[in-house]
Amino acid sequence: MPIHADKQDRRMHFGVDWLALCNGHAMRIQLLIPISIIIFFQLPSFGQTPSTPKIRELLFALKNSNPDTSRVNLLLALSNRYFVVAGSNVHKTDSALAFAGQAKTLSDQIHYEKGQANAALTFGKIYQRNGQKELGKAYVQKAISEFNDSQDNRNVAESYLILSDFYDPLNSHEIDLKIHYYETAARYFQLAGASQREADTYNGLGDFHSIQGKQVESITDLKKALQIYESLHTPGLQSTYDLLGTVSSEIGDFKAAIKYGLLALKTAELLKDTTLQLCTIYNRLGVTYSILKQYKEAYFYFQKSIVIANKYNDLNSIMTLTVNISGALLDLNEPQKALLFLKDIEKKYPLKELRYRAFLYSKMIATYTRLKQFPIAQKYVDQLLHFFNNIDKNDSSRDLVYASIIPFFIATKQYSTARSYLMAYQDHSRLGSSAIEMVYNNKWWFQLDSAQAKFPLSLKKYIRYFAFKDSLYNENKSKQIAEIEIQFQTEAKNQEIKSKEQHIELLNRQEKLQQSNIQQAKLTRNMILCGVILLLLLLGVSYNRYLLKRSANQRLEDKQLEINSKNESLQSLVDQKDALLEEKEWLMKEIHHRVKNNLQIVISLLSTQSAYVYDEKASAAIKESQHRMHSISLIHQKLYQMDSRALIQVKDYINDLIDYLRQSFDTGTKVIFEKEIVDLELDASRAVPLGLILNEAITNSLKYAFPGDNNGVINVKLCRKRDHLFNLVIADNGIGLPSTFDVEHCQSLGVNLMKELCKQIGSDLKIKKDKGVSVTLDFTDHHLINIS
Repeated sequence: MPIHADKQDRRMHFGVDWLALCNGHAMRIQLLIPISIIIFFQLPSFGQTPSTPKIRELLFALKNSNPDTSRVNLLLALSNRYFVVAGSNVHKTDSALAFAGQAKTLSDQIHYEKGQANAALTFGKIYQRNGQKELGKAYVQKAISEFNDSQDNRNVAESYLILSDFYDPLNSHEIDLKIHYYETAARYFQLAGASQREADTYNGLGDFHSIQGKQVESITDLKKALQIYESLHTPGLQSTYDLLGTVSSEIGDFKAAIKYGLLALKTAELLKDTTLQLCTIYNRLGVTYSILKQYKEAYFYFQKSIVIANKYNDLNSIMTLTVNISGALLDLNEPQKALLFLKDIEKKYPLKELRYRAFLYSKMIATYTRLKQFPIAQKYVDQLLHFFNNIDKNDSSRDLVYASIIPFFIATKQYSTARSYLMAYQDHSRLGSSAIEMVYNNKWWFQLDSAQAKFPLSLKKYIRYFAFKDSLYNENKSKQIAEIEIQFQTEAKNQEIKSKEQHIELLNRQEKLQQSNIQQAKLTRNMILCGVILLLLLLGVSYNRYLLKRSANQRLEDKQLEINSKNESLQSLVDQKDALLEEKEWLMKEIHHRVKNNLQIVISLLSTQSAYVYDEKASAAIKESQHRMHSISLIHQKLYQMDSRALIQVKDYINDLIDYLRQSFDTGTKVIFEKEIVDLELDASRAVPLGLILNEAITNSLKYAFPGDNNGVINVKLCRKRDHLFNLVIADNGIGLPSTFDVEHCQSLGVNLMKELCKQIGSDLKIKKDKGVSVTLDFTDHHLINIS
């Protein structure tokens, strides 16, 4: 019994051999009825698009907003987001109400009428979900009134659709109101110029009129929707075509049914639609072909449909197609194949819902009845009737049950039971709404009355059965349907040829591209091979360099170890040398100290001796010897006072010597010393001769240059003439030397001593008698330690 899986009303349409066409509005409502929900989210304040901000982003924007219309819109958007994600979450629903309340309060304060109306609309949706339908309706009606006051026709229409959502289309008492609100919404959409929404609304109206059994009104509405869609060049009209095909099939207009069904299929395939919508289209085409007794075509489309249903694991579609496929196999006289298919479904899907069990058991009964295995069929009948009364009276699975058990009771001669269920079905199905129903209802009555020998009644039912059947399946209709099929197949062939030509062109392009890719691949391969060879060569060279480097490093390490060993030896020698030098320095200091002390003793002895000498010349000679000893002693004093190096600071030494001689001769302020001395360091072997020369020259000036109370100046100058050449001058401005004085033949101890000392330092002594006396000597010393 093929069923549409898109209608959940109580009407039952039958094709040839147990073809029940409609199984309630489940799928159609899923596809079309939620138009009000779609409309709700298309409102300006409630739009939900892929780019809709998240709650966190909206809260951030709200925090930085001013109390104006933009804040109202943010509050409404937040309320809507919480409403969408709330589900059964009470906390989020409360948040939705709270934000809607804030939007209402702010709208009242700033007199924002549109915000007030949208807030009321939001309250209506929230209260509807919470089960407070009357309160929700009141808020939606308030929104409609406020939108009307502002002449906002678009939102008036949207609000009417939301109001219609409070009414159940499957409830015969409520569907009239739902249709009324849809018709009102369509008028306002037309006034607002919202053609797309107007077409959507007429599409919904067509569905609801079909549920009511008002097929003519349904087709009128659907054609209005189709006309508007086509004027707007709206793509994706397969659902509208599909619904038109279904309604046309219900009124027996199979030409239109096939036409619209094939248009729906063509549109879906062009748009590459692989959703459950395509599953529904295939199923409805199969049902229509079943009615027309074209069972192979029906079975073909049912098989294509169940592939999609299995892909989405949609149990409702799978169970619908289970009924249809097994029915098609029975029509093709393949009951064994139908039985295997049903058992496989029974094994795969543990059915808990009563309606799905009713689907399966009904087809099991029909199959076992066809196989004349009545005892097994009876078991399924008993199980089915056990829960039959628990199935909702509006559920179309009850129609399927009637369609299976009535023929079973007639076949098993349970005539009274068959009659009671046939009468119950007659009350249930509201006969007269479908020509197909009339065909099968009269057929069953004819079979039952004939079996009970009620021939007058039987003949009457047979005549009615034959009349209705003839009206459905006349030859002219078959020709028209065949023409439509040929037209569709021709278009399909043309499309296929065009597709093949495009495919051939694509293959040619792919071949060229492939050849290009092959050439590119060869070039790439050759480049890779060259790269690999170069890489291997580089690796070989690198490895060779590595080996050489490792060998060189090893040699360097060995050399380093040897150097470290030698460095340690040298360090040891240096340490020993430093120790010896330190010891030597200490000894030298000790020697200089002792020499100085010894010279001081000699000076003391000379001083003591001079006390017992009464000859002036002898006393003067002793005094001069003391001065000479002191000049030498002063050098040794300087040497042992030095921290490390055995060097004399000449400048300090000359200053100390001059101070000593000034004190010894007690010159006071009579004689002034002018000094110009370069910084120079000398060792003892050089300092002693220079010190004695200075002592002799200065002593001579102090003794003879300034007789009596004469004042004078003694100039001591030590300067560098050039590298390693120094000039020493000791000059006075005294009375000078006698005119008979001859330096070369002078037998003076002092002069001769100075001459000998000059020879020790590699210099010549020069004595001049110009404006006093000047003693000059130039000396070169390559052993000087430091010059600055």
